[in-house]
Amino acid sequence: VDYVEWFADWGEYTNLPTVANKAPSIPKYFQPYITAFSCLHRDRINTTDGISYIPFAAMIEYMQWANIEDQEAFSDILQAMDNVYVKKITDKRNKQMKRQKRKIK
Repeated sequence: VDYVEWFADWGEYTNLPTVANKAPSIPKYFQPYITAFSCLHRDRINTTDGISYIPFAAMIEYMQWANIEDQEAFSDILQAMDNVYVKKITDKRNKQMKRQKRKIK
């Protein structure tokens, strides 16, 4: 969860050395999920209504490509990570919209 929230805060800047140094430590056993999440993040559809979840079809395609054996468990974890990410981004967006409305008044 810490990594997903960090990723939501920094977005495209996560590859910058100064930002990457602030990333939370990730246990080795969890690295495949982080790799999948980072790759699949690009498959989202962003609309004027906000950010979407990672498409399930993209998860399936990734798991087949990566030869993931327990696809049900793997997708459950990815979806849980995605729920945290979407909530964080949505909350952040809503706060920004509230601030903008206050400035307009």
